[in-house]
Amino acid sequence: MNTNLKYGISDTPKNIKELLLYGLQNMLSILTATILISTICGTNIAAGLVAGGMATITFLCLTGFRVPLFFSNSGATVSAVLGAYALSSSVEENCTAVVLGGLTICIMNFILSRIIKKLGADWIKKVFPDILVGTIILAIGINLMKFIPTYLQINGSYSLIGIGFGLFTMFITALFNHYGKGLIPTLSFLIGLFVSYLVAILISLVGIYPLVDLSQFHIAGLFSVPDFSFLHLDFVHFNWMLLPQIIILFACVNVGAVVESIGDILTCSQITETDLVSTVGVHKTMLADGVADLVGCLIGSQPTTTYGESLATMAVSRVASTKVIFTAAVMTCLLGFIQPFNAAIINMPSFLFGGISILAYSFISLSGIKVLANSNIDFDNSKNIIIFAVALALSVSGLSIDIGTFNLSGVSIGVITGMIMNLILKEGEKC
Repeated sequence: MNTNLKYGISDTPKNIKELLLYGLQNMLSILTATILISTICGTNIAAGLVAGGMATITFLCLTGFRVPLFFSNSGATVSAVLGAYALSSSVEENCTAVVLGGLTICIMNFILSRIIKKLGADWIKKVFPDILVGTIILAIGINLMKFIPTYLQINGSYSLIGIGFGLFTMFITALFNHYGKGLIPTLSFLIGLFVSYLVAILISLVGIYPLVDLSQFHIAGLFSVPDFSFLHLDFVHFNWMLLPQIIILFACVNVGAVVESIGDILTCSQITETDLVSTVGVHKTMLADGVADLVGCLIGSQPTTTYGESLATMAVSRVASTKVIFTAAVMTCLLGFIQPFNAAIINMPSFLFGGISILAYSFISLSGIKVLANSNIDFDNSKNIIIFAVALALSVSGLSIDIGTFNLSGVSIGVITGMIMNLILKEGEKC
């Protein structure tokens, strides 16, 4: 087991209670973004939850349970999904189009994985020096922080009450993380969420302020089958003249998704204290990522991606076990079928997640700072200074490059530009 981790990648929590609690905490961390992206795309939320769980299980199996990453609805591919839906008014054609888009991503990732395998792992370390890796991880955390104001809204609008409750959740989480003993600090996110949720429900019940929509708890039954994408597939009557447009849509958005996926692998390596590039290989994770995307499209009508929220939870709890990630994935699948659990969890106000995100996203950036601090980087070297400055500024600036359906934004621009600067600048120049 790694020295700074309570449970490393291959470790198993000592009892079923810990396994379930850590799994629940990890599952809760990805819910808000998962639900938000399903809502934006107009896809079934319950199917999206099952898709995320199954995509994660697929990824874990294909990587031999050696990479603790959670997959769910991809924000990077929203434009492609909406573009595919705009091609037809038929539900069958829409679902079929998205599945074909997922297949496009899968094939693209397969080709890239073969190229990367042929080049070997050494090129990754040459193209991604410590100065760039640390900056990428720092920027990933900062970019995630931009979602916090949205999470602290109530009914999609600015709210001082939402902000206040989010800060209350943050304080509760921080106190349990700092003063808790034994198992409590590693479950501080879970405790903070549920303490604040119970308070929000009580405030709503007594009529002080409707923080929680209590009507959502009136359910028709115990189980329900989500409206899965594969139930609507129709390749026979599909308009195959749309295929070129679909390929272009999904191939273009996948460029940025691939870059961000590599960034998440590097972040995961730092948090887990394991060189996943050498031990597992980017070619394997990229191929598994592509297959997970296809699984997401088949089940939830959306490609999937790695979730920084899960990485943040891992960093705070110091629990990096793939068995915990697997448990969280199974729970997410079940959540899509069990209506009472579905209602209770999905009805959690987003400001609760905004509160814990204040801590969680900062922990990702802290991992990047640790890389920069512990890698003996010479900050008197102008090359290092330029790479840091360019990669960070472009990653967090909000700059976007849009050419037709092609899009690069955020960390993707910062990573690519940082890679180019690393390759063209000579070593040894001092400021």
